Amino acid sequence: MFKLAALFVIFTFTECTYGATWVYSQGPYGPENWLNSYDACGTMSQSPIDIVHGATVADEKLGKFNRTTFTAIPDKMTLLNNGHALQVNLEGGYTVSDRNVLPGDYQAFQFHLHWAAVNQSRGSEHWIDGKQYFAELHIVHYNTKYASIGEALTQHEGLAVLGVFVAIGSETNENIDLLLNPIAQIQQYNQQMIYSSKFDIGRFLPEDLENYYRYSGSLTTPPCFESVVWTVFNEPIYISRAQAETLQTSLYARANSTDLVGGNYRLPQPLHDRKISRPGKSGASPLTSTILLHVTSMLVTAYALRF
Repeated sequence: MFKLAALFVIFTFTECTYGATWVYSQGPYGPENWLNSYDACGTMSQSPIDIVHGATVADEKLGKFNRTTFTAIPDKMTLLNNGHALQVNLEGGYTVSDRNVLPGDYQAFQFHLHWAAVNQSRGSEHWIDGKQYFAELHIVHYNTKYASIGEALTQHEGLAVLGVFVAIGSETNENIDLLLNPIAQIQQYNQQMIYSSKFDIGRFLPEDLENYYRYSGSLTTPPCFESVVWTVFNEPIYISRAQAETLQTSLYARANSTDLVGGNYRLPQPLHDRKISRPGKSGASPLTSTILLHVTSMLVTAYALRF
């Protein structure tokens, strides 16, 4: 219990924990200046990134996530406005123990959302081929081989984050309403609410758990530790425009302020020499696969014309 409680404080990134202030807007405490207070924010393996599909590498060792893993109900769930995001803290969350998808045993301990500001349409942290979605859900896990989550926070592969894009569609997403219906109870900074009826996290995942991108990166907020095994799913989930507007207009970023939480995303960081992998047969790049598909089609057609 103490171990989890300690990490909830750490991962909320309160100013009192790290002794400095950070915001998403431009200025002395904005993203371009985070490295002045948090050294890791200026290092070489930062997140998020713009994922260029054509530059990804197929890895046959990467498998499909098992949906049943995510059906376990946490022991306790707390909805929180931490001033930077809408967050749900978990106690007794599920554990992913499949070496085909992650390099260790990782237990879920919180998830949170990043989304577009009012009157804006783009707010995801990761991009795909230059495309930014309305929002992005991050489900955060720690590697249980470490004595505490606080220790895992600074270790190589100490954390694993599942990133899920959120797009605006035509229908209401009843699962997202589990976050939005009680949002009036946490409108003010640092307000929180304990769920009386708990639910599984799998309901926030896309249908397709086989196609995703994998790379080594960092926390996308200060202290920016480079300890994260990132999984970014290709397929988004959808919410209605009304739900998007509720998210954009409901939470206040600071005490005694009318500033709203939103636009809470960091711009893509340089990839440098990192590799982005995806499940698939090794040896063929996306471009090569496409060329082979066309060549095969032409050969089949030519063969058929002989008869």
